[in-house]
Amino acid sequence: MLYYLCAIITTFSALMSCGFAVAARNTADTNFKARRNANYVLARSFSLLLGAIGTLFLVNRGYLVTITGLLILIQALDGYIARLDGGVRTWLPRALALGNTFILVIYLAA
Repeated sequence: MLYYLCAIITTFSALMSCGFAVAARNTADTNFKARRNANYVLARSFSLLLGAIGTLFLVNRGYLVTITGLLILIQALDGYIARLDGGVRTWLPRALALGNTFILVIYLAA
């Protein structure tokens, strides 16, 4: 039960991250460098989303811990980088990182 709760929260976090990447890609101006950077972010986020979805079908403790750990690190860094923007882009990645950390600790302790 805790495995699937952690996997669902991890997948939701990856989906949110991918959603922000899609938004960045769609709002990137015609500047080649900005568009290319947005494509790199989207590729990273989409790959993590696929990996997170995989945790729902391939039940493996190490796999889940690895994907969740990667998302925690990425979201914490995203929150740190986004602090200059303020608003949702600052607190949402931090909240997702804290939520993922909380459920991962509970899962590992069980």
